[in-house]
Amino acid sequence: MVSVPLMGAVTMPADVVALQLMPSELDGVALWVIGLGLDWILTVAYWVSHLENAVIFVKAPTLVVLRLMTFSGLFLALWIGSFRAVGVLLLWWRLCFGGLQTAL
Repeated sequence: MVSVPLMGAVTMPADVVALQLMPSELDGVALWVIGLGLDWILTVAYWVSHLENAVIFVKAPTLVVLRLMTFSGLFLALWIGSFRAVGVLLLWWRLCFGGLQTAL
């Protein structure tokens, strides 16, 4: 929760400024600010990753699960009309009945 506001308030606007200044080769300061923001984000990520119980293992989904979730997502995104609710139902069914399981 510490890094996301910094990304939105400092790093992303500095990206826009750097892109606007690149044609005139005056982007050094903006890139330096981006580097400071990214250093902070990586420092927080490193600290959080070393907390106790920060890492959990998730069982990889089977090929059937991946195919069904891909089909459901495409159905939901590409179908026009109320029949696209079938895509939502298929995704919900797959997630509830074995789509994502944790390994102990």
